[in-house]
Amino acid sequence: MKHDEIREAADRELDREERDRLAGELDDSDARDHVLALGEAAVDLVPGAGKLIGYVIREHIPRRRRQRVVEFVTKLNDAVAKMEDRLDRDFVQSDEFADLTEDVLESVARRAADGKRGFYAAALANTAAPSPPGEDERERMLDALKELRLSHLRLLAIVVTTRSLPEGSNLSAGGIEHNIMPRLEGISQEQMRADWADLARLGILDSYPSGTMSRQGIEDLTVRITDLGRRFVDWISLTGEST
Repeated sequence: MKHDEIREAADRELDREERDRLAGELDDSDARDHVLALGEAAVDLVPGAGKLIGYVIREHIPRRRRQRVVEFVTKLNDAVAKMEDRLDRDFVQSDEFADLTEDVLESVARRAADGKRGFYAAALANTAAPSPPGEDERERMLDALKELRLSHLRLLAIVVTTRSLPEGSNLSAGGIEHNIMPRLEGISQEQMRADWADLARLGILDSYPSGTMSRQGIEDLTVRITDLGRRFVDWISLTGEST
């Protein structure tokens, strides 16, 4: 097949107007599946490597999405089992909970949720318990969970649980980075500060404290988390657990 014929065939399969329409609907799972189907049809027209790419779109991507959902459902089953006696079964059967579940399932099927599916499972289970977060705050916290990377959650876990300096430290004054960095392997101070700024922007942590502080000011990091941040941590954690 000549180059022009390939291009014409691809244009027939991937109508430009349709692509533009779908581009604005990529948050919709049906639209994404349609895009994948169109992409598969187009690349299969290309000799050689096109067949390989077509296989990835047709087989590998859907399989990975299924695997991610299965991983999440397994974690959700464990989370629900731990709090089954506290579930609000009427709320679980409501449209509001169904909408949340649909939103979460779409999120966990994405690669961006790798490593975070346990947090999503805890959030969904906690929403099914009595006195869940209100709908507005829950949407805000779900948006935050979608945005946060694992490095954010590692930093948040340190802030939530740290009330003393690392063992053996004789520091009498300094900045809180002296308490954080020894606990964050593989993360630069610059990256830590950037992650902190993101958490502060989302209202989960206070602004990063600058300047030199006393040992007491460096020790207790838990005072840096906001009220919203504490509710967020409770929402993405099972009872008795932390991030």
